[in-house]
Amino acid sequence: MKVLGKAYWAIAVLIMVLFSVACTHNNGDIGPWFGTWRVESITINGEPAPGYDTPSVIWKFQSNITLLQFPDLETHKSMDLYGSWQQDGDKLKVDFDHENIYFDPDIAIFPQVTTFDIITLSSKKIVLEYIDAGSGNTYVYTLKKFY
Repeated sequence: MKVLGKAYWAIAVLIMVLFSVACTHNNGDIGPWFGTWRVESITINGEPAPGYDTPSVIWKFQSNITLLQFPDLETHKSMDLYGSWQQDGDKLKVDFDHENIYFDPDIAIFPQVTTFDIITLSSKKIVLEYIDAGSGNTYVYTLKKFY
C-alpha cells in the first residue's frame, strides 16, 4: 500500500512539474514584445497628448495577435480592440481592421492601420513613433512592461 501511495505522489509531482514548464508563448517566442504593457505616455510634437494625463491604456502582445484595452475605471469594464502586428526591422505594423465592430477614432490612440518606427525595444520599455501624414504631427508612445 505504501508503494502505491508513493507512486501517486510521484505522478502528482511529475504532473505539477510539467504544468510549470508548459508553453506560455503560443506559436513560439516573440522576444521582448510578449506580455502586457501599459501605455505610460503619449506625446504630440514633444508635448503631452491632451486627455492622456493618467496612463490607462493596456496593450498586449502574443503570437501575431495584439489587444488594446481601454478600461473605464468607474465601471471596471473595458473596450477591447483585437488586431494583428508584425515587426519588420525597426518598423512595427499594427492592423486593427479585422472585424472590429467598434473602432472609435476619437477614443483610439492611433489609426486602425499604423506603421510605427521602433525607437526603443527592450523587455521593460518600448518607445514607438508615428508621424501623421495629414497633419505632420509626430506622436511618441512610451510603453512600460505591466506584467
